[in-house]
Amino acid sequence: MRTANAAVLALATCLLIAADDPKTNAEKDRGNLQGNWTFVKAEENGVECSLSDEQIKKYSMVINGDSVVYQDRNQTTKSFVVDSTKTPKEIVFTRLQGQEKHIRKMTYSIEGDSLKLKFAGTGQRAGITTVMEYRRDAPKP
Repeated sequence: MRTANAAVLALATCLLIAADDPKTNAEKDRGNLQGNWTFVKAEENGVECSLSDEQIKKYSMVINGDSVVYQDRNQTTKSFVVDSTKTPKEIVFTRLQGQEKHIRKMTYSIEGDSLKLKFAGTGQRAGITTVMEYRRDAPKP
């Protein structure tokens, strides 16, 4: 009986450690991001922006593995890495254009079939905070 209790305690301890493992949490979030996402809403500095059908299509995306493909005419592809240990959680997108690497750091939140990405503008858009909201089109692959 004592051995069985010790085994149960050891298993419970391992499960608790695994539940708080940053690598496991990042993999879980990465898995939750998989699928087809339709761009549904944007805000700049808290003010909702009107969206054209072209903008909705341009910023809608498919996430598969560690790649994001935007549904624009160029089928722009980016890789991404999530960091779920930070509060708020962070996602870093990287796009290669020739020899040049473009990196965009954002915060993200996932609630059911809703994804929000938030980022600060740079260059001419400095001082503008943008929130982009997406809806999952279909169940995760």
